[in-house]
Amino acid sequence: MPDPHLQVSALTKSYGSVTALGGVSLAAEKGEFVTLLGPSGSGKTTTLMIIAGFETATSGTVEIGGRSLSNIPPHARNIGIVFQNYALFPHRTALQNIMFPLNMRGVPAAEAERKARAMLDLVGLSSYGDRWPKDMSGGQQQRIALARALVFEPSLLLLDEPLGALDKSMREQMQIEIKRIQKSLGVTTIFVTHDQSEAMTMSDRIAVFEQGRIDQIGTPQEVYRRPSTPFVARFIGDSNLLPGIVLDPEQGLVRTEHFGLMRLPDRLKTAPGAKVTLMLRPESIHLASMMDARGGDPDGMNRAEVNVHTVVPYGESTLLIGRSGGGDLRIRLRAQEADGIGSGASLKLLWPAAAVHAIPVA
Repeated sequence: MPDPHLQVSALTKSYGSVTALGGVSLAAEKGEFVTLLGPSGSGKTTTLMIIAGFETATSGTVEIGGRSLSNIPPHARNIGIVFQNYALFPHRTALQNIMFPLNMRGVPAAEAERKARAMLDLVGLSSYGDRWPKDMSGGQQQRIALARALVFEPSLLLLDEPLGALDKSMREQMQIEIKRIQKSLGVTTIFVTHDQSEAMTMSDRIAVFEQGRIDQIGTPQEVYRRPSTPFVARFIGDSNLLPGIVLDPEQGLVRTEHFGLMRLPDRLKTAPGAKVTLMLRPESIHLASMMDARGGDPDGMNRAEVNVHTVVPYGESTLLIGRSGGGDLRIRLRAQEADGIGSGASLKLLWPAAAVHAIPVA
């Protein structure tokens, strides 16, 4: 990445004998939306707090626009921040909350109000300037907090689990709204979440954290379709992880314990006999009978036959878990396709080689 706007290099952070970060490096282009995704305690929030200046790294550097942030206090970093609890001043109106950063920077009152009202309009709350925080919904408070973080035109926007307090419907609306506002302003954004669906929906790229390190950085489709570790495969989306032994790397053939020979789309960069973990997403598996009805060509497809022991309906889709020998396979079908399939059913399944991804075993 040439001349990134944000450059984080080899960050470490220790609390006594506990290592919170073990060498985190990432970069973001100007205007890019990068999500730090991972479970609690994985290091994503610690990384964000070091960028913001609220934590000091044990070692490593942070640069914005080529300028080191070492020894620069948080208020002088020109960074906008939105936290999960929004942190609005209860004794100030929405307009006054948005004006606050401009007041602190000595912006003349008339100009500060003009800019604040423009931000109110941008976040769709132009008529809410005189409202008190207590008289606004969670989603409205979140928009005011976002407007306050953006009104002084920061060089970087940090969002720390900002949607965690909202219900599902409002959270989905705000995902779209935040992305719209971020793109319209072109502000480089670092977003912290443990919610994979938020990361997939909003991000240009995702950095997946595990135990103080980044396992993988890539676009949402890259980390979903070609995870670099079993952890990433498990954490992002539902997956079948099948142990295998490489038979023919040139032909992309792998032997699995319970599901026989598996064909992959590409030659494998490993030797015969090497151990791999095969990832197969449940939605990539099809009923053989449905493929035949659609006129699909089953030649070259991977095959299995399972006995269903678990059926979990999700409305628009149904998760089936079937067993072959001693191994389970998770299959996600459209609700109509799964209609009438119950526990004890025997299913013949097909999936293309392109749906199988090999993860090397360390």
